[in-house]
Parts: sequence; C-alpha cells; structure tokens
Amino acid sequence: MALPATDIVANYAKAWPDKPAVVEDATTLTYDQFNRSANRVAAALVALGLRAGQKLVWCGQNGIEVVTLVAAARKAGAVSVPLNYRLSPDEAAYVIDNSDADVVLFDVEQTAQLTTAPAACPKVVHWVAFRCGAEEV
Repeated sequence: MALPATDIVANYAKAWPDKPAVVEDATTLTYDQFNRSANRVAAALVALGLRAGQKLVWCGQNGIEVVTLVAAARKAGAVSVPLNYRLSPDEAAYVIDNSDADVVLFDVEQTAQLTTAPAACPKVVHWVAFRCGAEEV
C-alpha cells in the first residue's frame, strides 16, 4: 500500500529515527530531527494561514532549510512551487503572480530579486524571509 507523501518523513522517522536523513557539509539531520523540524515549520505555515491545496512559492539555494521547507509544505498539504533564485526581479514577479501563490518564502539573500514582486503580486497574502544557515530551521 502506498503512503501519502505527507506521511513519508514521519514514517521514516519512526522506522529509522537515528539514521541520517539530510546531510549538508558538516551538518547532518537524522530522520527524527528532520521530521521534528519539518513539523515545526509546517505548524508555523498553518498558523500563518496556509491551508491544504494552497500554493507556497519558495526561493533559496539548495540546503537543509529548503529541504525542510519542502517537507513542511507537504505536511501542511500545500503545493510547493520552487522559484529559481537566478531570475530577474521582473521574471520572479511574473512567476509568483502566475502561480496564484498565497505565501512566498525566500532566503534573505534573494531579497533584491523580489524587489518588484509585492506590488506585482496582489494575491500573495504573506511574504516571509528566512536565513539559510541559521541555527534553527
């Protein structure tokens, strides 16, 4: 029987809590740590007002934070929409507006890329900055 994708991280955490799930440079999260972190982020997204089926655009370079964010979006039932961090501000605004996103999460390093987006994307309810490499996701 196939499990819903929203349960995969939790099920792996139950089966192999101490095995490595995500590794980036010198940082490793076990399945249990990864699951708990994704649960915290999912709860924060739901508290923000994100509902199942809504779209969440995220923009950031690959790393533990982004992997956690994608897992959290699945746990919250949201549709995860990746945004290429190399797009111009106008291109980024176009993609965000046409995605019908309710929430946009972006690494503070991508702030300049999103300068025109809020004015061009009136449907977005929340713009949330995060910092890759932060101690706590």
